[in-house]
Amino acid sequence: MIFDNILYKININYIKKEPYTGSYNKHRYRVWKEEDNIKVCLYPDIFCFDKTSEDDKIYKEFPFDQDGLNDAMEYIELEVSK
Repeated sequence: MIFDNILYKININYIKKEPYTGSYNKHRYRVWKEEDNIKVCLYPDIFCFDKTSEDDKIYKEFPFDQDGLNDAMEYIELEVSK
């Protein structure tokens, strides 16, 4: 698993305050809290989040709890491994 040592150790309280970002295999990802959800955005590893066109971004939402965070990380891993 690509996130074994990094992403799964993130405390859910971290994304309450700050977006978590990273990149792997020509993809970038951003994870943050929005309202009562965890929101994930995947986009190409060309520009930063703010400079990437909305057409190139893929969004997905998960419940804001530890299971939702785990599901979000599994989703990211699956998508960036394609």
